[in-house]
Amino acid sequence: MNETIERNETVATSETYTIPACNFAEFEVRVAKLNRRAKRLGVSPIKYAAVHHHWDIGYHELGSLGNRSGCRPNWCHEDSWEAFSRRTGAVANGERREWLTLTVDGEAPKYAGWQFIATLEPLGEQNIVKAVPGEECPPEYRDRVGECDHCGHKRQRNETFVVRHDSGEHKMVGRSCLKDFLGHTDPHRLARWAEWLAELGELCGEASDPDGDFYGGGYVRPVLEIEHFLRWTSSVIRQCGWVSRGEAKDSWEPKRSTADTVMDALLPPSSHMSAEDRRQHEKWVASVTPDDRATQEAKEAIEWVKSLEADELERSDYLYNIRTVADAGVVIEKHTGLAASIIAAYCRARDREIERRQREERQPSEHVGEVKQRLHMTVTVDRIIPKDGIYGTTYITKMTDDKGNDLVWFASVDKLEEGETYHVKATVKRHDEYNGRPQTIVTRVAVE
Repeated sequence: MNETIERNETVATSETYTIPACNFAEFEVRVAKLNRRAKRLGVSPIKYAAVHHHWDIGYHELGSLGNRSGCRPNWCHEDSWEAFSRRTGAVANGERREWLTLTVDGEAPKYAGWQFIATLEPLGEQNIVKAVPGEECPPEYRDRVGECDHCGHKRQRNETFVVRHDSGEHKMVGRSCLKDFLGHTDPHRLARWAEWLAELGELCGEASDPDGDFYGGGYVRPVLEIEHFLRWTSSVIRQCGWVSRGEAKDSWEPKRSTADTVMDALLPPSSHMSAEDRRQHEKWVASVTPDDRATQEAKEAIEWVKSLEADELERSDYLYNIRTVADAGVVIEKHTGLAASIIAAYCRARDREIERRQREERQPSEHVGEVKQRLHMTVTVDRIIPKDGIYGTTYITKMTDDKGNDLVWFASVDKLEEGETYHVKATVKRHDEYNGRPQTIVTRVAVE
């Protein structure tokens, strides 16, 4: 049977990834399998090219989090290794890991003015949106699970598809109806093309992960209750600051994303760990075990994301997606980065609201004391903001004295509690201004 796809045109796609060189051979094997399917489907094969990007240097460090295996090294970008090893005392173990820049070219379907835009993956009563790069899925399709605008039937479907006409009209269609929009006589072949494109994207994503399950094996991906996951996320952010997956990937300094750090704490340590590494791991886990404050913040974050207004969700795919994850009640591993960001997003929204109320209610602020003067004062802690940097986590403590004057303390420790009032000694470091409002930067803060 001739399986050539009938179509008027296709849309060329090109994506660039950074992958460890050790994954490239397996990537080629899997692309060859996809290209055999492409030949049967009658679509153009996937083309790719790889060039050297950089080397990582492997090292071991006592007490380091490492990764889930418990025995593999940590890694540091070659350009930052000299400064990092000098600052931390890390010792190279002689291993190197090469990274490649991988460019992948393919085709997306378009027929009679209709173009494939997004795949919708049901999660409870809503959909996870997987839009084609450069395209935007209309928000009205987010909570329409299993529906088809073409045949009018609503049923349980593993996935549905969004297409757009050159006129601007969008439609949500099921697998059987794709043929009427993307030009295929067999109702299932075009869906197989869409699945083929999705597999290509998933393949590239897996190849980019140096610590993932790219070669298969017996690893079971966990499913975590959302509030439990967010309790640990809150505690880790307070101890280590917030690090997104994008920041961790792009940083020259060896950083681990907050989501991955939380998973390190939640997953049991490897049986291959040495006794000392296991003790260090257990000691670290004890230090980030959630307390009542983290539990309360997790509850508040879930309430906040579930209370987002419809117009906010309509304007932002990100807010819509974290709302969908929260509504699902559980976190699977591929959504951990999205789930962890709920705490960071909630804290930003809470801080903006606190600042708004404070601007409305607070008294005029004046500079306090003289530079280098040691003062005794009563202060109330308004906010403590952890900020991650190349030298560790800095805690920005914003305080107000009993006369309404603003004080800020930058420290490497988190000694105070938000909302509490203290009698302290502090040294004036400098007089500053923030948003036109005088504030006094203090140092050497000690509770009396």
